[in-house]
Amino acid sequence: MQQPTQPSANLSKTVRFTSGVLGISALGLLLVAHSLVPDVRGLGTHEQLGLSPCTIKQVFGIRCPSCGMTTSWSLISHGRVGAAFQANAGGVLLAGLASLAGVWLVASAALGRWATRPPSSRAVLATMLVVLAVVLLDWGRHFL
Repeated sequence: MQQPTQPSANLSKTVRFTSGVLGISALGLLLVAHSLVPDVRGLGTHEQLGLSPCTIKQVFGIRCPSCGMTTSWSLISHGRVGAAFQANAGGVLLAGLASLAGVWLVASAALGRWATRPPSSRAVLATMLVVLAVVLLDWGRHFL
């Protein structure tokens, strides 16, 4: 079994590069979200990027779990927290994670070692499960 990486251990070039690319990508997505005008409907902001409207919404007349995510990212980046939660609470959570992870990954890549503790499989899995639960609960609230 492989020993966990210590915070002071140097990262390999591959891990540094990957961390840098992922961190810059996460922060770049936040910048793109900030450049968009949040759609007043609470969803559909992604259409400003040339993407098509939600197929599930068009075909079945109901929101999909990701409806409102781009809108929530745009709203949160403009400081409109309440409206962002109304659009999609899971999107708010993901935007927060993207900002934290983005800064952490870029800092780790720049330092050549983990800026704090190294990521653990359990923490990543727990985070993914929490995000999934929030997205599904938020989706369900739109049916009530």
